Amino acid sequence: MNVKIITLLILSVFGSNWFYAQSISSPSNFLGPIYFDSKGQLLSNPTDANLYRIYRPSNPDEKPGKQHLGINGVLTFKNNTENLYFYFEDHFITGEVQFQGNMWVSKLHQDQGLGLNSLKVHLKGECRWYHRNGQLAQVGVYDGESFYGDQKQFDNESKLIKSTPGLPLIQYNYVLERTILGLKNFSYGENGNSAILPVPQSNQAQSKEVIDTKPTDLAAKLMSMPRFSIRTYRPYLGLYQGKTINASIQKTANTSLEILEFIEKKEEVVLEVYWFGGYEAHTKLTGSIHDNVIFARGDWEVNGERVGIITLATFLQKEEGKLEGFFNIKLLDPNEKVQSCSFKLSKE
Repeated sequence: MNVKIITLLILSVFGSNWFYAQSISSPSNFLGPIYFDSKGQLLSNPTDANLYRIYRPSNPDEKPGKQHLGINGVLTFKNNTENLYFYFEDHFITGEVQFQGNMWVSKLHQDQGLGLNSLKVHLKGECRWYHRNGQLAQVGVYDGESFYGDQKQFDNESKLIKSTPGLPLIQYNYVLERTILGLKNFSYGENGNSAILPVPQSNQAQSKEVIDTKPTDLAAKLMSMPRFSIRTYRPYLGLYQGKTINASIQKTANTSLEILEFIEKKEEVVLEVYWFGGYEAHTKLTGSIHDNVIFARGDWEVNGERVGIITLATFLQKEEGKLEGFFNIKLLDPNEKVQSCSFKLSKE
């Protein structure tokens, strides 16, 4: 059986399952969402999710109820020969589209782990992959793992970086386009591109709380914060909770942070923290303390894997148990931009 495995792209900044999963809902006329973790396993809720899928019958005039949809995209077929087609989109957990295209699902497909509730699907027709910044990453015409015409790949600035010839388009079976979509006598151009796919949907509203989308100037923030002696106050080990705002992707979320270690020697400091609450991230930072400011840097790890570098400025407040600060994260991927966040937390 031909199978196309939809590639899991590395999520920028927050790894496997950072913000806002609880607020995800399907746009109008779509079903789902269905959640997948970093290994492509089906999840029952957004916690620990990397991607989510929204979908609808490929024929826009067909009512979803006729497809015998069950929980989490499990299909009930009328018979062993019934063939169903779905238009679907996979999105990063933060909302940006990662893939769009159509899939062909039969009982045999589903029994083999290829279907709505599986990251592995039998692709059918034109398919598009996207960079996280919204630019087209790859496009081609597929039937399972086989592709027809040219498969084109682009960098995150829309520049063509590779064109791979596939099977001749004359060999492609147009059952989806001509029979399901009703596009009589439709055919793809020799370049493998067309305009049959709709504009990708977005079901993530941008936070009105955030207007700054540039990396935070930590030096400027340091200069603007109130200064006072902290000789009688240090952050206590334990759990803190509050809000974190990601200015780069314009999102706000509830956050939990646990200080696992805090060591100070003269003006030097070692700070180990664990961030969680719909995501997991761990970092151990080294730096210095000046007045009421900790300025430190360290590796940003997700599920034990180093994914970037975090630069942190934490402002210790006069009120015991309060933490406020900013951090920038630079992923190891050189194509990813620096992301900026701010936080306000209180000790439990």
